[in-house]
Amino acid sequence: MKLHLLLFSFYFAFASASFAQKKVIEITIDEAKDHVGEKVTICSEVKETYFNSKAKGEPTNLNFGAPFPKQTFTVLIWKDDLVNFDYDPSQYLKGKHICVTGVIKLYKGKPEMELKTQYQIYE
Repeated sequence: MKLHLLLFSFYFAFASASFAQKKVIEITIDEAKDHVGEKVTICSEVKETYFNSKAKGEPTNLNFGAPFPKQTFTVLIWKDDLVNFDYDPSQYLKGKHICVTGVIKLYKGKPEMELKTQYQIYE
């Protein structure tokens, strides 16, 4: 019985350590479509920013690769989440090379990521 408990404890500790060490991978904007549902980091230049006051949720869009509608990848920051930023992302991030970390989703066949806080962005 003690041996089973010891083995179980060892397995649990090893599995927990393996899970805790799982790193977020860095990918390119072109690879984003292949990582839907995964938490990743993407670094690239923001080609266009746009605050869409007419869309539901009034998102700020950060487009990478090219301006809309030819963007390769989009980051969305919903209006309600702008309180989590010390700056206006649509103004401050335009033209900057940044890295963003979050989960990739698809919207109308294009990869995107939603950001909730400025701490998901670094320059």
